[in-house]
Amino acid sequence: MNIFILMIASVLLSNLPFIINLSVFNTIKAARVFIWLIFYILLLFLSFMLEKQEYGNLYKKEWDFYAITFCIYIILGYPSIIWQYLYKK
Repeated sequence: MNIFILMIASVLLSNLPFIINLSVFNTIKAARVFIWLIFYILLLFLSFMLEKQEYGNLYKKEWDFYAITFCIYIILGYPSIIWQYLYKK
């Protein structure tokens, strides 16, 4: 069950900054990317919390774990990035 929660949260958090329209995003273009990275960090904390709840402890993670999860996060957010910057204009 935890994996489904994590998958739904990752899809929502990777697309949310590019779907919502805030006045801050219209004035500062880098704000979307900053919020997107903050959501990635929140997603990592959620995954650590779910891992600790499921297995009782956290396993050691090296740089390749973070590289792979960030690439997956980019791929999940790609449709909304394309919609925001190419089709919405």
